[in-house]
Amino acid sequence: MSTAALAPAGQFFSPIEPEEDVVLAAPAQVHRRIRRRPALVLAAAWLVLLVLFALVPDAFTRLDPLAADAGQAFLAPAADHWLGTDENGRDLLSRMIHGTGISLVVGLAATLIGLAIGSAIGLLAALGGRIADHLTGRLLDALMAFPDQLLALVIITFFGQGTTNLILAIAFAMVPRNARLVRAQALLVRRSGYVEAAQTLGLSRFAILWRHILPNALKPLLIILPLSVGNSIAASAGLSFLGFGAPPPAPEWGAILAVGRNYLPEAWWLVAAPALAITLTVLAITVIGRTLRARSEGRAW
Repeated sequence: MSTAALAPAGQFFSPIEPEEDVVLAAPAQVHRRIRRRPALVLAAAWLVLLVLFALVPDAFTRLDPLAADAGQAFLAPAADHWLGTDENGRDLLSRMIHGTGISLVVGLAATLIGLAIGSAIGLLAALGGRIADHLTGRLLDALMAFPDQLLALVIITFFGQGTTNLILAIAFAMVPRNARLVRAQALLVRRSGYVEAAQTLGLSRFAILWRHILPNALKPLLIILPLSVGNSIAASAGLSFLGFGAPPPAPEWGAILAVGRNYLPEAWWLVAAPALAITLTVLAITVIGRTLRARSEGRAW
């Protein structure tokens, strides 16, 4: 009996309707999940705002972040200066907005460089033979004995302060952890059944590396990429707070916080604004990163 005969009189059966229902239900389901997770919406909105600050800072403030006016020093937050002014009379909101680009660039660049170098070392250890694996493993163990911040401080001590050296120091501190993760994943993929099947079919070593080992070995790094960016931003702020970041008068969040602590009793806003910005940024990136990890693992988000 045909499917049309099973339909009520005056109606026709269409096999497309269930699929359309699924398609129409998907946005509603996503909308319900978003409504249940206001923190995710707020985190995404904050990150979008930060990106706009970094790309077009002049659209949000017309004040020069480096223009000093001693007569305007230590003004409390008001209509003319929403976040007040610093010890040199510079508008704090303008400095915070223009400093967003520095913090985001340092965090993203350090993370990408650290992932690239760590991935190369991890693949070399996993695919380069027993001797290469042994030597690389011992070197990584020695580097991981040092905390990331201490390792970054040692690098900056040798090469000097500055934004470029700050990026390289944070990136190098991330290399051992990334290399060990890629090495473990590459070894697991190398022994998998589909790689053995590809070798049996006669695929070249390069083809197996490019099509099978490399994408699957790097997948964990792509999942933790947002969390790594958040850690890099926090690390850059900490190093700048210690005086190893961008030299003054650069409007960098950590440097603003470091100067503000000297005037905390009479100008609390010099500490509150950068501290709140750093905290909210790291929290927002962490929320986004954990959500992406849950999605990649097939868990509800």
